[in-house]
This record gives sequence, structure tokens and C-alpha cells, in this order.
Amino acid sequence: GSLEDLLKVFELVGWPDEENTFVFNGDFVDRGERGVEVVAVLLALKICCPGFVHLNRGNHEDSNIGRAYGFFEEVMVKYGSRQLYDRIGQVFCHLPLCAVLENEVFIVHAGIPSDEAA
Repeated sequence: GSLEDLLKVFELVGWPDEENTFVFNGDFVDRGERGVEVVAVLLALKICCPGFVHLNRGNHEDSNIGRAYGFFEEVMVKYGSRQLYDRIGQVFCHLPLCAVLENEVFIVHAGIPSDEAA
């Protein structure tokens, strides 16, 4: 949820391209006041640079966790739309749980929620 941090990363290392591949390893929301904007930027980059931007699902990309930690409230305050929250949740459900880098490095988010998480 920190749009400023995300943009700082791009300022420091550059934007995604054939020489700059990014793996974002979950928890895109609940880390600041701009979770919706972070998700929008990351999804736009995934569409524009599909081979250079990879999005893994973390535990905060779960509807129950989002309710417990503030993403639901952020969406409701900014947009007043439960439908938007549900649609973003549907997108999150399609994100992979892991990535494999160069057939050598397994990348997975540490916290996948259980049914009792929220």
C-alpha cells in the first residue's frame, strides 16, 4: 500500500524492461494508504510488460485478511464499492503463489492464510 515506496524502487533501479525483471512477492495492500493505487500500478505494469513483471500472491491478497487489516475499509472510503473490493479479490485469486527464477530459485510469500486467519 505504499505507492511512494514502489515509485522509489523504480526511481532507484529503473522501470521493467528486458534488462530489469521484477518479482513482486505479495502484500501489495495493507502497507499504507494507497493500496488500490499500488494494485493499479502493478496490474498496469503486468499488462504492459508481462515478461518482466511477475506478481505473487501473499497473505494480504486474501479477502479475509484485507478486511482485518484495512484494505476493505480503504476501498469503501475511496470508492464506496463492495463490488470493486470483490473484483480486486477475484484478480488476487488468479495470482500465482510462487515463482521460480532461472530454474534455481523458488520464491514464495511466507504467509498464506488459513481458514482461521481472520
